[in-house]
Amino acid sequence: MEMLPNDLDHPDYQFMVGTNNGIAILKIAKSDFAMTLSKEKYLEGKVVNNFLVRDNKIVAFEYNQMKFRLIDRKTKEVSEVAWLNE
Repeated sequence: MEMLPNDLDHPDYQFMVGTNNGIAILKIAKSDFAMTLSKEKYLEGKVVNNFLVRDNKIVAFEYNQMKFRLIDRKTKEVSEVAWLNE
């Protein structure tokens, strides 16, 4: 789980969560700490072991895969990159 950059005026804290069903965005309301999952999801149906977030880019590592995924949050484009040269 990684906290996303926070706008002080935004009513929610936002966290990116890697799960056994892809990556989801968890929103926690600043007012009453109510938690909800946003509709923004990536790699649905995939087990995501680790991920890194930088600006609008996500580097995601799926379980038992020899490639990692680069995800652009603005365009929703997902590309695969081999992380071992064979």
